[in-house]
Amino acid sequence: MVFTEGRFVKYWLGNGELRAHVDAVHATSPKADLYTAEIVAGVARLTGCACIIATVSRTEADLNRPPSSSNREAIEEYRQVIREILSHCRILNERTGLITAPYLHLAIHGMVDNNHGRHAIEIGTCQGNSCSEDVREWLYGSATALAKEILPAETSVIMDRYFVGNESKAFHRLGDGKRYEGYGSNFNTAQVEVSLTLRKEYGESIIHLLSQLVEEFNHAF
Repeated sequence: MVFTEGRFVKYWLGNGELRAHVDAVHATSPKADLYTAEIVAGVARLTGCACIIATVSRTEADLNRPPSSSNREAIEEYRQVIREILSHCRILNERTGLITAPYLHLAIHGMVDNNHGRHAIEIGTCQGNSCSEDVREWLYGSATALAKEILPAETSVIMDRYFVGNESKAFHRLGDGKRYEGYGSNFNTAQVEVSLTLRKEYGESIIHLLSQLVEEFNHAF
């Protein structure tokens, strides 16, 4: 797996066979979500899906926000990479700008060990705005089942409670009401917040859990 280096992100287009990508947009210090870059790269290696890793800190240009004077160029590059991935997967209709098959975008973030506990995962879908209801239900059910199989017994999986996802997570599906039109109802984004303990001590298990989700999605939808 060889990354292509941009100004603000590095990325791999994947093998083109899986309709999915994983990304870590807060992977660079300062204020990095530790271990998220390694997790994202691990999922890409294991599955062959595409991946994007930010090489700019959120303190300079936050890719997890709507475009602004501070992040506009970075957002444009990030969005262009997503478009390249969709084209590489052969599901982008160049005429309409929409995608022609269900697609999964897992945005990997890190949360501290706090009232969620040391073993916690939260899936955020902007209260259902960033993905379909079917995908939302499937994600919660599958992630919960997989966590019981491969993570510590006390691991909790919750959805859209504390970290529901920034509104920009829904832009890839719905557009931002400005220049970015989004890719339509087939585009499904979920933010996956993982506690520090799980990222640090159970990184390989998290990689396997996310990889199972990517592969299962491509069979189920």
